[in-house]
Amino acid sequence: MSRPPSSPGDGAGGETQVLGEALMRDLADAGSPPDHALLMELGPEPAGPLAARVIGAWGIQDPGNLGAILRSAAAFGFQEALLGPGCADPFHPKALRGSMGAVFLLPLRRVETLAPDAGHWFALDGGPGSIPMAEADLSEPLRLLVGNEGHGWQGVDLPGGVQRLAIPIQGVESLNAAVAAGIACFETARRNA
Repeated sequence: MSRPPSSPGDGAGGETQVLGEALMRDLADAGSPPDHALLMELGPEPAGPLAARVIGAWGIQDPGNLGAILRSAAAFGFQEALLGPGCADPFHPKALRGSMGAVFLLPLRRVETLAPDAGHWFALDGGPGSIPMAEADLSEPLRLLVGNEGHGWQGVDLPGGVQRLAIPIQGVESLNAAVAAGIACFETARRNA
C-alpha cells in the first residue's frame, strides 16, 4: 500500500499499518498485489444446536468450489456451514474469492463425523436409491450436504437419517459440486419462502 487510508482503524477499533509494495507482492496470491490487506482474529466456532438451514461440505478439495458453495448458501438463506474431513480451507485465497465474502457471513463449524439431529438431512447424490429433489421434504430444519467433487459420497458411511438427494439432469454424467449445491440451495429457499 503506497499511502495510508484516510481514517486509520476506522470502524473496528483496529490499527492501520503501511506495508511496502514488495511485501504486498509477497503476500499476494495473484499477479498484481491488492492495495489493502486485512489481518483479523476469527471468533470461536459456533457451539450448541445447529441453525435451521445448514449447508455441509464433505471432502470438497477445490477451494474455489468451497467458496462458491458458501456463496450460494448465504445467498439463499442458509445460516451455518459444516466443514467435514478433507475439506479445503475456507480462508484460502481462492475460497475467499469464490465466496465473494460469504465466508464471513456464515458461522463455520468443523466436524469430523455426521451426527444427525432432528430435521431433514440430505446428501446430494445422483446415484441409485436417491430421492428426486421434487419429491423431497425440504422444510426446515434442513441440513444439505455436498460431497467430494470426484467421488461424491463413495467410501463415506452416511449415518441413518441422512437421505440421498438427486437433482434430475440429462445428457451429462454429473454436475459440478458447487453448481449442484447452488441448485439445491435455490430450491430449498424457493420452497421455504
